[in-house]
Amino acid sequence: MSVKTKKWDDIYSNLDALTLEDREEIALKVKIIGEILKARKEKGITQAELEAISGVKQSFIARLENNRMDPQLTTVLKVLKPFGLTLSVVPINSCQIEEKSNCRQRDACPG
Repeated sequence: MSVKTKKWDDIYSNLDALTLEDREEIALKVKIIGEILKARKEKGITQAELEAISGVKQSFIARLENNRMDPQLTTVLKVLKPFGLTLSVVPINSCQIEEKSNCRQRDACPG
């Protein structure tokens, strides 16, 4: 049985039903995927071009950008690499997930 993921709009419309841990996980995913999308658009690269330079299929990139799947870490790293980006383990900042969820913004908490 496969797990069906929801679109960001569906998730944000039901934030009150989520636990704090769920909201923190969503905020982190939004931030990571948002950075990928931002980097791709800033460079003027299409999903097909990103496929060519990252080795990650365009259809996968589209599903990633639309929250249609939960990617493996190695795949995220492959997508980030052409932009000169990577992931890093850092201390959790003081971003208030509660405040973010109350305003229903789609931008991740500031750095």
